[in-house]
Amino acid sequence: MFGIKHYLDFGTPYAHAEEYGYDIYWNPDKFPLDTSSYTTSNGVFTVTYGEKFSEDDSAFLSLSIKDFRYWW
Repeated sequence: MFGIKHYLDFGTPYAHAEEYGYDIYWNPDKFPLDTSSYTTSNGVFTVTYGEKFSEDDSAFLSLSIKDFRYWW
């Protein structure tokens, strides 16, 4: 399962990250995942995310791969 980790205030004393893997799992239409060319392109896929990430001061993102069905 894929998740997006968004790093905010990068390089400041207030730096922190917000993870959106659970949002992607429970609301798949919010972060569309396109794996249509995954096998023919050596593993390339596309995750579409909303404007919220581009409006914030920091645009540092990373991809998380783990099981987001459970949060405990």
